[in-house]
Amino acid sequence: MKRTLLLCAAVLMAFFAGCETPSTPEPNPTEAYVPLAQGNEWDYAWDLPDDGDPMNWEVLGSEDGAWRVELNWGDTAEEWLWRHTADGEFQARPADEENWRTYLKTPIEVGTEWTFTDDDGVLWEGHIREIDSAFDTPAGYFDECVRVSVYEYGRTDNYDYNENYWFKEGVGIIRVAIDDDDRDQESNWRWMLNYYTLK
Repeated sequence: MKRTLLLCAAVLMAFFAGCETPSTPEPNPTEAYVPLAQGNEWDYAWDLPDDGDPMNWEVLGSEDGAWRVELNWGDTAEEWLWRHTADGEFQARPADEENWRTYLKTPIEVGTEWTFTDDDGVLWEGHIREIDSAFDTPAGYFDECVRVSVYEYGRTDNYDYNENYWFKEGVGIIRVAIDDDDRDQESNWRWMLNYYTLK
């Protein structure tokens, strides 16, 4: 009897081991680099000797698979939409535009690249340039930051516009630099994370 029970238990275990159980899909890894929840906020201090305006992003809520985010920069207030896609991308766009812009893509490693087209039909490319940048910011010290460069596709050496974003896992964007002359990497616009709130 005991042997029969053990044999039945073994058969049942083998049966259930072969059954597929529904699993929760893996989260998009970019979600860790841009955590999105209502009330999340990132505030940036102007980071150049010359005076400039601080910048602030605040997540207002979600709808239709995207998060509404308010940008305040000087006298400018805009509403943006941010989202993480099933394809492993973090995308954003002004609420009054149609085309999504990709600012981070998996795998999170040097050399990952992608393209996107803006509403004016301009093709852009993005690259992960570094995964180990470190900065002292007003919000604290951050290391192992991911630097992304975004610029017009197929640009020549004298093309003079380049956007750079540094992402910190578990925090969000900790630094923004926009270069009008990429040849010398001297940013004309630069912000560092001042404080942040994550819900």
